[in-house]
Amino acid sequence: MIYFANPRSEYIFLKKKILKAIKKTLNSNNYVLGNEVLKFENEFKKYIGTKYAIGVSSGTDALILSLKTLNIKKGDEIIAPSHTAYATIASIVEVGAIPVFVDVNYDDFLMKIEDVKKKITKKTKAVIAVHLYGNSVDIKSLRKVLNSKIKIVEDCSQSHGSVCGNIKSGSIG
Repeated sequence: MIYFANPRSEYIFLKKKILKAIKKTLNSNNYVLGNEVLKFENEFKKYIGTKYAIGVSSGTDALILSLKTLNIKKGDEIIAPSHTAYATIASIVEVGAIPVFVDVNYDDFLMKIEDVKKKITKKTKAVIAVHLYGNSVDIKSLRKVLNSKIKIVEDCSQSHGSVCGNIKSGSIG
């Protein structure tokens, strides 16, 4: 059988490192906003090439905080791909906005940028570009179809380390 994902094999490969990190954290008795989180944030921002990185409890929380930071309000429209995790849409609904779905490409399941252009209305405030299966949405091409008031939020839960051109996912939206 070929697995779509195989976390067990990754765990076996990294088991000693994982258990060491868990033990270190438990022994520190510091579970929230401790040195390990700060270390992760600093390493991650260097990795993707950004000035800031903030660790949160989940990808859902990251999306909710991103939308709130953009001052998304009840009734605003957020464009998102039809093929995505429930959490992407839940974050839109959580802030009171309305999800507007766009089609995806058959070859990589990323949002069809030409469909994004068709779905923009005066209520559109942002687009959530969902990078999937290690593939990245072409953010430069997406930006070209948006006016300057429409913001881009990148959902990178399945794309850490992927690039489009020379830009790492999560570093531009």
